[in-house]
Amino acid sequence: MENIVYILLSETADRYNVGQTNNIEKRFATHNSGGKKYTSKGRPWNFIKTYSCTDRIEAVQ
Repeated sequence: MENIVYILLSETADRYNVGQTNNIEKRFATHNSGGKKYTSKGRPWNFIKTYSCTDRIEAVQ
């Protein structure tokens, strides 16, 4: 299963969020729906960059 490292930008909060997931569509929707406490105040979030990784260990590194 592919793991993805992502960088999001909140222009309203002037901050970045970096994370990793194996379901980027679901994670992005969660961030923009307020489903994560840390990112709920920064909506809307926009993708800056994504990186594909072969496994979770590589993604976390």
